[in-house]
Amino acid sequence: MFRIRFFLNLVELFIMKKFLVIVFLVLAVGVGIYFLNNKKTSSTTVSTQSNSISGYTIADVAIHNTSTDCWMIIDNNIYDLTKYQNAHPGGKMNIVNYCGKDASAEYKNRGGRGTHSMKADQLLKTYLVGTVKN
Repeated sequence: MFRIRFFLNLVELFIMKKFLVIVFLVLAVGVGIYFLNNKKTSSTTVSTQSNSISGYTIADVAIHNTSTDCWMIIDNNIYDLTKYQNAHPGGKMNIVNYCGKDASAEYKNRGGRGTHSMKADQLLKTYLVGTVKN
């Protein structure tokens, strides 16, 4: 009887250790995948942004002058604000009026009502399509 009980205890211990090892491995793999994906995503974003930045002339930007195709120059950077117009807190027309144009001065002084926030500056960067070339 003692030998059977001892054997059963060893089996239970083995199963418990095996279970804990499996749980540990699953967690380790999951955490590893999470960190690899986050690192991969951020580096991919940076390289995609740097590879997609192109130079355009002022004449190139002037073609994009409608609410359905709206590019704007701000500080020699070119932004495609077509999809952002309806979300603009100051109203769509504050963007549409400058489609295809240099709106640097208007952006800096927010149409004569102060300056844009840091959040607005960060959001603007997500719409960057290029820079002005001579």
